[in-house]
Amino acid sequence: MVLIFFQIGASVETFLESLEPGQPILMCVGEQKNNLQRFYIIVDHKAIPGKAQTSLAAFDELFKAHFIFNVNYQESLHSFYTLIQTTVFNIDVGSTEESPCVKELRARLLNTSI
Repeated sequence: MVLIFFQIGASVETFLESLEPGQPILMCVGEQKNNLQRFYIIVDHKAIPGKAQTSLAAFDELFKAHFIFNVNYQESLHSFYTLIQTTVFNIDVGSTEESPCVKELRARLLNTSI
């Protein structure tokens, strides 16, 4: 899970208690999904307020939380996060193990050869 949406007034505490500790999650709070007012990074039953004003900036904070808290990417999202890491942020390109699909997609996006 990467993202959870909460309507204003929903019980955040109940949700936090139901989570297993581990991977950072982005929690978006607003009256409607197309009108988000606040973003939080959820890590180990704690909601950390984000400074982001947009969904893209909030995802940026979520991605960086993996490095800040020194946690591995969730297995089901590993290829996605690896693509973001090597293609968007240019972090550890060449030393990060990439799946063949990630290598090919990165090459196509950057118009380079594999």
